Amino acid sequence: GLMSQTAAVTTNMIFCNGLFAITSGTLDAEKPDEFWAQEQMNIFIAGNMDNVAKDIAMGNGEAVDTIAAILKVEDKEAFKTQLQDNFANIYTTNEVTHTEVVSNIMDIAKS
Repeated sequence: GLMSQTAAVTTNMIFCNGLFAITSGTLDAEKPDEFWAQEQMNIFIAGNMDNVAKDIAMGNGEAVDTIAAILKVEDKEAFKTQLQDNFANIYTTNEVTHTEVVSNIMDIAKS
């Protein structure tokens, strides 16, 4: 109904603005602490599991760019390749949860 459409539009506006702020660096964060990055990753991946999976599998795309931005990755191309090479370690099962995906990506980013 109208309420769900309004909620969807509002959510999309908030998310898109947040995504823009993350990827454009306008969130005014120098080096995010791990907690902040973890929270942002949870929010982003929870709403984008399929897109994240596709982009990681391809080793490119807006989702992996956003992840690299959240994690303040310096060598984005190497990171994208690292994610792609570790796809099976990130999406371990068909029933993997977004929190497991976040944890797996964070582990790879630290290595």
